[in-house]
Formats: sequence, structure tokens, C-alpha cells
Amino acid sequence: MVDRFEWRSSTFDKIKKSRYESEEKYRLLFEHTGESLFVAQDGQIVFHNPRTTELTGYSTEEFQSKPFFYFIHEDDREMVMDYHVRRLRGEELPERYAFRIIHKNGSLLWAELNAVIIQWNGKPAVLCFMSDITEQRQAEAVMKKNLSALTQPMDSTEGIGFEDLFNPAEIQRLQDEFSWATSVASIITRPDGTPITKPSNFSRLCRGIIRKTEKGLINCCKSDAILGRPNPDCRQIKPA
Repeated sequence: MVDRFEWRSSTFDKIKKSRYESEEKYRLLFEHTGESLFVAQDGQIVFHNPRTTELTGYSTEEFQSKPFFYFIHEDDREMVMDYHVRRLRGEELPERYAFRIIHKNGSLLWAELNAVIIQWNGKPAVLCFMSDITEQRQAEAVMKKNLSALTQPMDSTEGIGFEDLFNPAEIQRLQDEFSWATSVASIITRPDGTPITKPSNFSRLCRGIIRKTEKGLINCCKSDAILGRPNPDCRQIKPA
């Protein structure tokens, strides 16, 4: 009898210890993962990890006092709410999808969500894994615009600027290196002579005096525009 009681007591202690260690591991994983993790239930975020606050700027009190669609861009709210309700019904939906969220500072962030159904306090809920894909979306938009510009006829490039095709900082570096290597003053301008890059290897008179005055800068821009005009009579290099 005593042995059986001691065995039960020892087993119970082991179970409690194992459960505590397991819960501690999950807690550490939940708090220190690089992804935003949160639980959505009854239209609200009822639990979240610190990364969610870091990503969105909102506090626990703000999450718990507002419906979760409040934090979603108005153009994406209907889609996210529809997916949430249908997922709770057990319908098959894409595991991952992207939408925009509104940061507390007012900026827009692109997020990718991976959601699964769980039980939370005895009720159905959705466990969400959210990643910030803002930079990825911005890079995709730039690439799309670049491809569009490169595939358009030369006379149909309205709305596409130099900066849409090239990295200004990298172009400036290449211009500076070329200018110092060849001892040739260099600058890249728009067709009207407005500078795109900063002058490279310009004389002190030109850079420090003439271009510092309003009239001098206007005249320099006019001169640069004239120099940059295409000349059909000049020698051209064509592929063989």
C-alpha cells in the first residue's frame, strides 16, 4: 500500500516536472523566436509574443482593447476577416498569405501570415506566425518597374526616372572613380540639365563659386543640357 502510494507520488512529481520543463521550453521558444506569434480569438488578439510588439509598435493593452482588423490596412481587412472566419469553420485555405498592416507610427508594413487552428482556453482559435516582408515587396515592386521600363519603347518611358533603373549611390561611386582615374570632370543630369549626381572632379571655381550662386547654377544647367543633347552627326559605336 505504502509502496503504491510512493510510486504514484513519485510518478506525479515526474509528470509535473516534465510538464513544467516542456512549458518552459515552449515559453522560451515563444518569447525569443524571430517571428511574430499571436493567438486570434473572437476577433481579438488574446495572446502574443514580444516580437509582435516590436514589429507593429502596439502594446498588449492596445491589442486587447481593439479588434484585430483595426491593425490591418483597410483594403485588406475584408480578405483577412474572410480567411479568419472560414478557417475557424474548418474550410481549406492557403496556409500562407500576405497583407498590409498599419504600424503604430502610421507607416505600412507588408506581412506574411501562416495560420493554424488550435484550442485556446477550451475554445477554437487561430495561432498565427507572422513575418515582415516589407523589404521583399518593395524590392519586387522596384524590379517590376525596372522590367517595365526596360521593355518599353524608348519614346514611351513617361513616369520612369533614372532612379527607378539605377542605384544613385552606386552610380555616384562609379562616376567618382571614373572621374579621378581619367581626370575628367563628370556629372550626370536630366535632359533639362538638372543634376542627378554630384559633380566629380570639378574645379574649385566651378564647384565652390559658380555653382553656388543661383544665376551660375542656372547657366551651368543650361550648358549641361546642351552638351547632353544627342548629336546624329557624331561618330556612333554600334555592335558588329
